[in-house]
Amino acid sequence: MANTLPERDVAMDRSGPRTTLAGDANADIMMTIIECVRARVLRGARTFMVKIKAHRGEPLNKKADTQAENARQLSSECQQWTTRTQRMTYEWEDSDGVQHVTAWSKAVRNAMLRGGAEYHRQRVLDRAGTNWNKNFLLSVDVGRQSIRQSASAGVQSDLMDAECWGKRCMLQLQEAENWKKPAATTWAAELLLREGESRECLGSWINSSAVHEAKKRRAKQVITCSFPCGKWLHRIGVRKSPGCELCKREMRKNTVSGDALPLETVAHLQSAGCKAQKKSVIVSPIIGAGGI
Repeated sequence: MANTLPERDVAMDRSGPRTTLAGDANADIMMTIIECVRARVLRGARTFMVKIKAHRGEPLNKKADTQAENARQLSSECQQWTTRTQRMTYEWEDSDGVQHVTAWSKAVRNAMLRGGAEYHRQRVLDRAGTNWNKNFLLSVDVGRQSIRQSASAGVQSDLMDAECWGKRCMLQLQEAENWKKPAATTWAAELLLREGESRECLGSWINSSAVHEAKKRRAKQVITCSFPCGKWLHRIGVRKSPGCELCKREMRKNTVSGDALPLETVAHLQSAGCKAQKKSVIVSPIIGAGGI
């Protein structure tokens, strides 16, 4: 009988559920432990395993942490299991500033997704800073005054932090009367970066299994400005005109001609400005209020 376990079959009891180490982040460490347990089983020894909750104030867990710290400080002659494995490890910093080093796991995947999101977020804020320079530095006096106010707090001011500086630039552009376009890249980006706009609620709604995938897809399309409205379809070359087809249909029905068609955007379709949607947009709040 072989003294090694198959890599994908480490079950001790054939009558119980079959477990596997395939894809496990600590497979190499667990294989060593399982081999030790297997050797005890072959010799007729009994091994009892008791689950001890971590980070719950359990005395045995605290003792294990203390013993692990004491073992780490032993001399090199007395240390065990110090040989590095061949698996790749990843280093990242969580939102609380704590450094982590682990093999591939779900936590690493989530950290990569968060890092990518933070990178794109900073790109949007950098664009806000560029737009601020174009708008406020055109006037030398206004530009100098704005920079002087930002730098008055010293080295730790918003001027020295790219994220805080981008937020301040975006906020000032949003309040400027002569700026009639997105302060950063798109209106959707500003909505998602603006404080107090229920971004956490939106994220939980998108991640909820109770919400139909079609609704999630539509919400993501609206947020990312890729909803298949006339303007977007015209931009990718699918439709010849960006004009609203619903308004065009209403004009033909009422034999009205000569008026320029408004752009078929998401905002237009959801407003009373769309001739075909006007009645629905006006009646819906009334029905909702009556239901309340």
